[in-house]
Amino acid sequence: MPWIDEEKCIGCGACANICPQGFEMAGGKAKVRDENAGCINEAANSCPRKAIIIDKKEGTGQEVFPQQPRPGAGAGGGVGQGRGTGRGFGRGAGRGGGGGFGLGPSGECVCLNCGYKEPHGAGQPCYQKACPNCGAKMVRER
Repeated sequence: MPWIDEEKCIGCGACANICPQGFEMAGGKAKVRDENAGCINEAANSCPRKAIIIDKKEGTGQEVFPQQPRPGAGAGGGVGQGRGTGRGFGRGAGRGGGGGFGLGPSGECVCLNCGYKEPHGAGQPCYQKACPNCGAKMVRER
């Protein structure tokens, strides 16, 4: 079961932008909205502070971030034939789905490691950028 380490969470919102079905922002921190959302692992892997804890091995306290694809999500034979499973949440083309969770073109991308800032450019989320000074992932500052 995923949970948020509130001491590590800085409220950057990357998880809610990547996985709005699974996370929401409340009180300046991320909160788990739906622990069964299919994008939880992707959001956990993009967290700049690794504040999203997916699971703990019984009695060890060791964090486990499953990287295995969901059944039916891969290419090839078998049940699902690479088409995935789940509800999709209306994100397909056509009926007004797809996106709308970004923060817009304003703001800056900030490196939490060294403090470097640059203006946010439309089309590429800050969490996908690496700091040119130290190489750490950057986050969006509103």
